[in-house]
Amino acid sequence: MKGRYRAAALLAAAVMTVGLGACAPSEQTPAGPVTQIACTEADAQYVNMYGRSYAYEEGTAFPNAASGFEVRFYGTTLTAQLSAFGQWDADLSVFVDGERDSNACVITVERGGFAEVAVAQLAEGEHTVRVLKRHDSLRNTLACGTLTTDGYFLEAPERPAIKIEAYGDSITNGSGILRETDAQAHTDSGEYTARTQNALQAYAAVAAQQLDAELRIYGRGGIAMAYSTDRNTVSSNYAAAAVDLDSAYFPYDYNSWTPDAVVIYLGTNDVLISAQHDTGFTFDGLRAAFINFLRTVIGPYYGRETPVFLCSGMMVHDSGLAECMQSVKTALAGEFPALETLEFDACAIGHPVVAENEAAGEMLARAIAEKMSD
Repeated sequence: MKGRYRAAALLAAAVMTVGLGACAPSEQTPAGPVTQIACTEADAQYVNMYGRSYAYEEGTAFPNAASGFEVRFYGTTLTAQLSAFGQWDADLSVFVDGERDSNACVITVERGGFAEVAVAQLAEGEHTVRVLKRHDSLRNTLACGTLTTDGYFLEAPERPAIKIEAYGDSITNGSGILRETDAQAHTDSGEYTARTQNALQAYAAVAAQQLDAELRIYGRGGIAMAYSTDRNTVSSNYAAAAVDLDSAYFPYDYNSWTPDAVVIYLGTNDVLISAQHDTGFTFDGLRAAFINFLRTVIGPYYGRETPVFLCSGMMVHDSGLAECMQSVKTALAGEFPALETLEFDACAIGHPVVAENEAAGEMLARAIAEKMSD
């Protein structure tokens, strides 16, 4: 293994364990209070983990956007043993006690070895805290070892009843969503940085929030369905924990999580990359790749009755991508009766910004709700 595979595989070796003393039980705490837990399946009764992830000896690594963890505790503070590695430091949105604004509390985990990070400091009482990654797997991976409170942990919160999985590229992952643009003046700051990326405000996250659904994102900026200059595409490496990880070393267990609806917004980079490089791209080939992906992945693992939404429209305007998605639906009408297409409004300039994602997310939420009520 080389590059990021080696970095991920050696993550456990980089763990710098910090000794933490358990706080003494008080009259408010139950017998044998649990003050420290591991962010692993071993402590699943206390912690919910979101998104495709992979385990190492001391905890869990979260490469994908919108992935992370959630706990419920009685006390005033929550600290976490966190590490980040990749191109950027990892920006995390912290949702406390039902908070819905992903910008209300943002913390940054610097790249490097594990450190104790103060995730929440609150008034004494019962609290629920969810921590989710704003960046995609191209930019960084978050790793979490132990979680500690000055009080005691309670059973993990009930997970959302609805589950949505989104396969997508930079649009789905919120690249540049917070950058400054002026559609009337046709100006664009072009700032695609850690500060301007937030997958939790992109269209799929907007739809998930409106439906009170759990969202799982697979993909990252620059990825294609089939035609790319990258070594991996979604159709060639869907079985990995993240799109650029080797599925032989970081496999994903499709039996571990079954969505109620699947969103696929891919093809934009197939079209864009083909305009700059000879990738062999044709719309007939892209159509065949989508059909094969649905037959190979979605149908066998999630069932042919599962609602699937093939999205297009915000970028590569009038390229033929929307028509390609419609042709996929037509070809599979007898096999996937709940397969639908959605064409979002074109964004004004570059990548879509917040308002454009909100409009698309509302459209997607309505479509999912209607299809699930059929």
